[in-house]
Amino acid sequence: MGAKDPSARRSVWRRTRRRFRRLCMVPSVWPVRFAALTGLLAAAFICLLIWGWRDEERPRVPSPVIRTVEFQEVRPERLQEDRFLFRGKSERGEADYEWNLRSGDLLKVDGKSGTGVFPLGKHGVLTMLSEGAALSLVVQKGGTRIAFSVPAGMRHPISVSPRGDAIVYPVEDADDVALALFRPKEGRSHPIPDAKFSSRTNIASAVSWSPSGRFLAVADRVYEVGDSVPVTILRSSPGWWSPTADVRVIVEDNRRLVLWNAVTGKRQVEFEAPAGEEIVPPVVWDPKGHYFAFATGRRVSGELFFEKVHVMDGQLYHYVENEHNLQSTQLDRLMIGPDGGYVSYVINGMLKLIHLRTQNSQIFDVYHQLAGQSHPFIRHERNGVWLAEGHHILFIGDSMKEKEIYRTSRPLMGFYLSPRLHRLLIVEKMPEGCKLSLIDLKRLGQSSSSGDPGNTR
Repeated sequence: MGAKDPSARRSVWRRTRRRFRRLCMVPSVWPVRFAALTGLLAAAFICLLIWGWRDEERPRVPSPVIRTVEFQEVRPERLQEDRFLFRGKSERGEADYEWNLRSGDLLKVDGKSGTGVFPLGKHGVLTMLSEGAALSLVVQKGGTRIAFSVPAGMRHPISVSPRGDAIVYPVEDADDVALALFRPKEGRSHPIPDAKFSSRTNIASAVSWSPSGRFLAVADRVYEVGDSVPVTILRSSPGWWSPTADVRVIVEDNRRLVLWNAVTGKRQVEFEAPAGEEIVPPVVWDPKGHYFAFATGRRVSGELFFEKVHVMDGQLYHYVENEHNLQSTQLDRLMIGPDGGYVSYVINGMLKLIHLRTQNSQIFDVYHQLAGQSHPFIRHERNGVWLAEGHHILFIGDSMKEKEIYRTSRPLMGFYLSPRLHRLLIVEKMPEGCKLSLIDLKRLGQSSSSGDPGNTR
């Protein structure tokens, strides 16, 4: 086709300009169009104002991370109510720290300071003071103050009775450490017969009290303390107290499991392993004292092969989980939840979780958590189980329903929960050390009291 005539294009352009001029000259058209344009601009401006006002009114959701701190190494001491006590190592050296999970305050315990405060109920308050390597204990009630020292260099050097009316502490005894029982009411100490340890012993772990505080177990011996001098009533029987009664489950000859009532002296054989099998300590109780769990296995050429995990209630209930292993195994971290909801244990580096009502089970990879060793990575609660796996904090509810609570970009070494389950302290692995982060679970929309993260109060 040929090119268009330039004169024709100019003619079209002239006609278009004439029509536009006529349109602009019409009085009834231009004001209407101007008013419409003005209205559109005004509406857009009002919308912007409303959007900005609503954005300001919209509640700002704060970050769930309250505080973070990094250390080259963290050695936990204990979680006492809302206070996490630990020893931290950084470029500035080592020191003892106390992290208040409720307030978020992190305090450095240095010099002559209180490294532990233990309420003794009506008997006052026990404060453990440090000055360098030396430790002293101070019991104070009103204006009365009693102080005594403990051997230098000991960690976890005391054990307080449930009622706060007695304190077990170490005293120097030649090359060993002996134990004494101090009564705040009397203001005097009594030696505990045949209770001697090395200076490296963790007294808090070696000593266990019956729930009433009337009986005291030191290693494999049981003493009746009452209001008098400690008296030995049971020897050479490893055992574990019920959390709710003065009843102790003991293991005899590695084969018999016996419930022993410390008050009445009554013994009841609950389980006897078949020939060739043995009971493997420890025996663990659920928090309400209704159920206990233990493992059994066989020794082949000196190596132990775990075969079964048992859960019993001291009456008719007896659940057995069979483990078929072709190599010697290491079973660790045996735990049972409230009312026998879940039982869990670590075997060959994997965590096995069993829902006892349905008998369903699931395996979790806890390699990073086991590498952390000293930090807990599982906690049983009334409505389920809190668990650290890989980079996640999980909650396993009823019938194995799994929910992710928190996720990090780094491997988790473990976690700590406040008593009311409203704060979560996580320990993450760093290239050169670890990072501790305090998380507000309410800001994550989690439960602060029920134990079920799906229900928010």
